[in-house]
Order: sequence, then structure tokens, then C-alpha cells
Amino acid sequence: MKKTILSLCAAFIAVSSFAQDADRIYKPFKVDVTTGVSILQGSGTNIGFLFAVEPKYAVLEQLSVGIRWEGLMGLHNISSNADNSSESDVTFGSSYIATADYYLNNNTFRPYVGVGLGMYKTSKVTYKGTDDNTYDFNVPKPTTVGGMVRAGFEVTHFRMGLEYNYVNNTFTSPYSNKDIKSGYFSIKVGVHIGGGKY
Repeated sequence: MKKTILSLCAAFIAVSSFAQDADRIYKPFKVDVTTGVSILQGSGTNIGFLFAVEPKYAVLEQLSVGIRWEGLMGLHNISSNADNSSESDVTFGSSYIATADYYLNNNTFRPYVGVGLGMYKTSKVTYKGTDDNTYDFNVPKPTTVGGMVRAGFEVTHFRMGLEYNYVNNTFTSPYSNKDIKSGYFSIKVGVHIGGGKY
């Protein structure tokens, strides 16, 4: 009897899953690959360059969940001197966050809004000074919890969006004596592999 009940349950789940997939317009699995530039928080000129990979699964036709890995190189406190030399603090960081995107429709042009929560890590900070030397220093709190909000659109396999990553981690460079904040805005473009129409 138990085997019969389990078999019926398995068959029901399989049929339900097949019916649900049959009603879908888009395939549930995809991987977003994006790159972009960031405006880092803090005074002065602060710019960053990033690259991200994000596997996702559509639990509903208009709701996808995923895991985003993102690498970021930031140039903080950029300044030029009269002798054409320059100074800057360079940070290298990464993040691993759980994400969720909600798509406003199922058309070819699909606007979305999304959120995320996870861990942000500053792996290295280097100061490049006017004497052509570089100095590395440790960050007081290299790993911290942060969050993300975003909005954008997808057209077929092209993706574009704006993001804000809030990271509660501010530290002071011992060489430039300026504060460095870890939060950043970014504009990203890329593609998604998979997730096309049935």
C-alpha cells in the first residue's frame, strides 16, 4: 500500500510539473553574465569596474531566485598633482548574495525589479602614491553583511540594469588619510545563457 501511495504521489508531482512547464513561456534555468561600471560612495572621485555571474531559477514565471557572485575593483580618492603624478586607493572586493527578481510582464521586453542579501568582502586595498611606490594595508572589517536593490529590463537574451549595493563598512586609508566606503551604485549590461522561450 505504501509503495502504491508513493508511486501515485510521484506520478502526480511529475504530471503537475509537466503541466506547469507546459504553461510557461520562458525556460526556468538561466545564468546572467554581466559587467559594468560603478560609482563608489565617498568624497572625491570614486569609480569602480565589476564583473558578475548569477545562476537563477524561475520558481514562478515572473519570479526568479538566484545566487550572485560579483568581483569589483574600485579606485578611490583619485587625485592628480602638478607634476602629472597621481594618487589613489585601490580596493579589490567580491560579494556572494542571494537574489530575487520580479518581472513585470512576460513580453519580449521584460522590465524587472530585484533585491538581494548576502556577504561582501574586501580582499585587498592598495595605495598608489606619487613616489611610484605601492603600499598594501589590511581592512579592519574585511567581510560584512550587505544588501542590494535593482531595476532594469531584459530583451531576448540582453540584460541591462541599475543597482545599489549597501555595505556597512567604512575604513580610513593610513596613507591618504581619507575615508573609504564600501557601498556603490552600478550600471550593468550583459547577457543571460538559457532562459529563452520554449
